[in-house]
Amino acid sequence: MSGGRVSAGFFNVLGVDVAAGRTFTSAEDAPGAASVAVVGRRYWLRRFNGLPSVVGTSLTLNGAPYTVVGALGIDLPPPFDEVDVWTTHVEELGGFTRAQIDAGLGYLSAVARLSPDARLESVQSQVDIVARDYARANPTNTDADPDASLRLVPIRERTVGDVRTPLLLLTGAVGLVLLIACANVANLLLARAGARAHEAAVRAALGARRRDLTWWLCRESFVLALAGGLGGVVLAFWSVDLARCGAAAAASRRADRD
Repeated sequence: MSGGRVSAGFFNVLGVDVAAGRTFTSAEDAPGAASVAVVGRRYWLRRFNGLPSVVGTSLTLNGAPYTVVGALGIDLPPPFDEVDVWTTHVEELGGFTRAQIDAGLGYLSAVARLSPDARLESVQSQVDIVARDYARANPTNTDADPDASLRLVPIRERTVGDVRTPLLLLTGAVGLVLLIACANVANLLLARAGARAHEAAVRAALGARRRDLTWWLCRESFVLALAGGLGGVVLAFWSVDLARCGAAAAASRRADRD
């Protein structure tokens, strides 16, 4: 099981609602508040069969009891898609003392939602000002390096990152191969229909209606299209898991570099 600590407004910033229960409140993020948790969709389905009765149950995390207050109905985008359980109190990070955290130990990642008319460059300049002011006000903190910077990265860019260009090239190549395959199949079907022109004339002479002849000529195409569509859907479902694993690995590599 993987977990993450977030502030109370995390799910509101992402615009994500729950399928059962509720998200965190500000009071639950205050020091000394009760320990509560929100479970992810896949963990909810795997552990609790997607039942609403998960709300109010108790989970033991790192030896401490947590009360489940909600369950997500959708999977979050990377890099949050692998988290099973969410809790509050980001300041309670195991392995670090309070003194280390107060001295500027950089262990947090921030998520923000920009207004529709906001420009990333403008917001980045404001963040740079905040970072410089923080460094001047806390020169002894470990995260107050004047040469360091806070870089805003859209979630979509963080998801695809270094694989964006290869993905676009791969999509174009797959589309071209698919177009060639469709053209070849269409030519084969036209050639087969031409070869059966005599048979169609005999059927028409025996009284076959135009509708019957059309269905007779098109049913093979329908069967091929149905089989190809079902095969494509199955392949797409398999590919989604593969793409998710690749995106998670890329996000992990970028996090290690950052």
